[in-house]
Amino acid sequence: MGEYHERSADLSRLGHEADFKHMDAFYEANPDRRGEGQAVGTIDDADVHWSITWLPKTHEVIAQASNWLDPDHEEHVPDYVIIAGSARSENAAKAAVVRSHSIETLKDALYG
Repeated sequence: MGEYHERSADLSRLGHEADFKHMDAFYEANPDRRGEGQAVGTIDDADVHWSITWLPKTHEVIAQASNWLDPDHEEHVPDYVIIAGSARSENAAKAAVVRSHSIETLKDALYG
């Protein structure tokens, strides 16, 4: 029970820290973000499966909430978009994901 509350608090924290609450707002903020992003991996953090994408035009690496880790979770998956950092190439973004076990460590890997 305590672990559930910790993860719920982590998701709430990530929601407050999300750069955008919706993907549409992310695209509206910078039209160069539209187009072909390259999937570079996934990270499981705060009860959510996050898809990590590298955007070639802006070099941004973003995390999008894609699914609950618990398949029986009934709430809608939040549409959070977190800009984790930037990478000069798809391979650099992949390498950062491999070294990461959370959104926070991904940010550290991209800025480090």
